[in-house]
Amino acid sequence: MAGVSGLKGSFPLTEDEIKKHIKYKVPGVFTLGTVNDDGKYQTLYVGSAHRDLAETLKKCLRQTPRFKFQLFDSAEDAFNKECELYHLFRLAANKVHPPVPPLEAWRCPECGFPKKR
Repeated sequence: MAGVSGLKGSFPLTEDEIKKHIKYKVPGVFTLGTVNDDGKYQTLYVGSAHRDLAETLKKCLRQTPRFKFQLFDSAEDAFNKECELYHLFRLAANKVHPPVPPLEAWRCPECGFPKKR
């Protein structure tokens, strides 16, 4: 089920749930969050993995009770979606713009980050 973010979930943030939904090493984007008293998912953090989404999510265990995710064919597509969600939600937990990996010349599709000097 996809909501405003377009991501699948939400799911309990457990190792079993991660293994159940993400079976291969693949780039992806995720949000960490919780469910409010009214039953709606509240996004608290946006992140991505350029190589292995499952492994990245396992490092987030116990940070929040739930997660959403989307898999991508390329790391650049995952970066672009992370940027979109970063600008959409403007979360306090995401203090800085998603970084461009070393040796890549990618630009944020929303704001052009990083700006040329």
